[in-house]
Amino acid sequence: MRFYILILSCHRYPARREACRETWLPRLLPDMRYRFYIGEGPGVNEPDVVQLSVPDTYEGLREKTPAALAHALQFEWDWLFKCDDDTYVVPERLEDTLRSVQLYPGYTKREIRWGEPHYVGCVTRPGDFYGYGGGYFLDRWLVNRIVSSEPTNCIVNADMIAKGIGEDGWIGHVARKCSRYWCTEKINNNSKPTPTIYNDLATCHSKDPISMRQAHLAYIQL
Repeated sequence: MRFYILILSCHRYPARREACRETWLPRLLPDMRYRFYIGEGPGVNEPDVVQLSVPDTYEGLREKTPAALAHALQFEWDWLFKCDDDTYVVPERLEDTLRSVQLYPGYTKREIRWGEPHYVGCVTRPGDFYGYGGGYFLDRWLVNRIVSSEPTNCIVNADMIAKGIGEDGWIGHVARKCSRYWCTEKINNNSKPTPTIYNDLATCHSKDPISMRQAHLAYIQL
């Protein structure tokens, strides 16, 4: 299974990107590729960074995310995993995580069938269909649908911004409109617990460069 890992970043956080490169990115499997995505500003001399002509702010994520998704479509992959530059990821657990999904409560549970449009996020609060910063999966059909959606379907409106619903919220909103919401407990939106050999977590979130390196050492048991 081929994965594309889309990592949202910005000019403010080169140290976060370097922490990713020093910890989990070297563990990518042969059928995985990745890119960091930043917005407008000074040029950066980082070969794995794609600079987009969109605002480099939190509010600009509503423009940065579909632009990054459109860029990702030029590559060959089966599933896209979106995360942030402060997300610690265990690449070798991504496929098992994807295969462990369950339908969000309220849907009729059935066996997952590959090839259908899918969005896979974390287990959230009732009524929330968001992936949050721990990461979420999108299949190629759904990415194409999001990128080609009408603006009213694809872009955060003022009410969503006022409620603090960002990129992850509207992606979940759009995904829910055109596919079912699948979820997994292996995506962790919090900084703790971190993935270890004693659990099956694939991610944790909100890690500064120091705590990301600590999480990595804990995972590889050094």
